[in-house]
Amino acid sequence: MTDIFAQLLGQYDSFRGEFEGLEKQDALTNAQKLLGDIKEAGKLVVDPEERNILSNLAYDLGGVIFDISGFYPSANLMPLTSKSSWQQSGPTYAEGRDRAQQQRARETQKELNVQQLFERASACAQACDWRGAIEVYKEILKVDPYNRMAARCLARAQPCLDRWERGGLVRAVVKVQNWWDARTHGVKMVLIILFVVIAATAGVMVTVKLLAPTPVCYGDNGSFERRLECWQSGGQLARSARCEGGQCYAVLGSPDYKCEGGVPVGEAWIEQSFQVPETISPTLSLKYLIFSYDLIDYDFFQVEVNGQSVGRFGNTDWSESDCDRVVWDSGWRSSEFDLSAYRGEIVTVTLENVNGTHEWWNTWTYLDDVEIR
Repeated sequence: MTDIFAQLLGQYDSFRGEFEGLEKQDALTNAQKLLGDIKEAGKLVVDPEERNILSNLAYDLGGVIFDISGFYPSANLMPLTSKSSWQQSGPTYAEGRDRAQQQRARETQKELNVQQLFERASACAQACDWRGAIEVYKEILKVDPYNRMAARCLARAQPCLDRWERGGLVRAVVKVQNWWDARTHGVKMVLIILFVVIAATAGVMVTVKLLAPTPVCYGDNGSFERRLECWQSGGQLARSARCEGGQCYAVLGSPDYKCEGGVPVGEAWIEQSFQVPETISPTLSLKYLIFSYDLIDYDFFQVEVNGQSVGRFGNTDWSESDCDRVVWDSGWRSSEFDLSAYRGEIVTVTLENVNGTHEWWNTWTYLDDVEIR
């Protein structure tokens, strides 16, 4: 093992050991400096195995930098430029240089392949093809197992797929309910609807049993006076509803999480299907109040329609996250979203509070008066 390789390995182990206790800016600075040193070492380290290990460390540090800053830096090692003074045995300088150049070419091609795969995944997500996006993210991780961005996207895509498929079933039931009500003049009764799906490729018959019109409800309880009734909910963070001072509202996340290391990483979401009216300008409106110790780059409140984000809100006033300051308070704000593209359709509205990347810097959101008109 060469001296420079051993030194960088020790520095990486030290960085990883103290990473969780560092402030975000300090962690970013240290990761950027260590990544620069490792890339620069590519000029001297000849042994292919050592170069491969350094390359893996560089890609891991690139993932750390992306998690903190949202920017993914180049992680390619510098090419060999001169024969090292410490080389004793093993491959010759020419052999090491050639192998290093081949390795660099493979890494460059890998980055190009990963970039193309991310473009495919993005196209799938924009088309709400979450199953396709998940398969592409898995393919990226086969090409680059150290790609943290793909791992994070994969973790977020699976809940989107679950919610999209669940919302599709709800929309199907609501359409059947509307059809029945139109033909029975509003007579209320319980139907058992059997959907039989033949999976031709697998030769499997799947039977789904749903009850309608109850307990299905849609476009209801947007003021949360009946707590979370009619709303489906999930996620790693707490979800609840409160009534005080004559006002009821939903709570996504929780003010009770400890700001310094006590916040679960993940999201809290609620969703419901709504009938979009056939008016000239149908609109989704709601009121929200966000409290946050973090920046909008990492923690935020988001509104989705049929799995597509139509609005993201959070702390844009601070320059860095801080648990020692008075919590950032957005105040109650109103937002409206144009739904003309969905006129006459049934859509699924998802409202989510996201705490990303770290167990620090709590963020939670209050919601009220969710309505489509």
